[in-house]
Amino acid sequence: MNLVIVNDKFTSDIAQQLNAIISTIPECQSRVLSENDWNANKMQISSEEFVLFLGNVEDGIALKPIINWKYEKINMKYGWIGKKALMIVDKHTFKKEEIEELKTMFENQKINNIGVGANVGIFAGAAVLLGLIGVGLSAITMSIINKKNAEKIYKAEYGYMVNLLCNTRKVDFDTFIGIETSSSMGDKE
Repeated sequence: MNLVIVNDKFTSDIAQQLNAIISTIPECQSRVLSENDWNANKMQISSEEFVLFLGNVEDGIALKPIINWKYEKINMKYGWIGKKALMIVDKHTFKKEEIEELKTMFENQKINNIGVGANVGIFAGAAVLLGLIGVGLSAITMSIINKKNAEKIYKAEYGYMVNLLCNTRKVDFDTFIGIETSSSMGDKE
């Protein structure tokens, strides 16, 4: 079984990690292509090969309306249609409850410094102390902190889904690539 992993700019390191995991499966051979390499070579890729799109790759995004989603939680999804799969983290503004749920889900990953309360505290404290100028500066500071945290969260979510797909719910991946399994671990959550 041949698998092509196609990544966007943001998910290139996740694609390499996934490729390393898949290389340990005797039945599989995989390779990683950037979206640009995919676009340049997709006409030469056999219809017998499986393709996994990671992130906002245009050809993967085009599949969103018709994909049979196997996993959907908060803003994370993976699923497939035929021999094409998509693993994506949709960017959005996190609610405090979602961040707490993610912290619980990712307890063994390094995203412990994510905190909505701290961001709100920085914003409110600066507004009181510095007046209107402080509000403007705090908003900029909060935006930078939120962006940095969001990038950590998105990376952690992709890492979580790779682990979920290849370990915890391996039967999902085996089903996608056509390997027969007798386990029932892949029941939809």
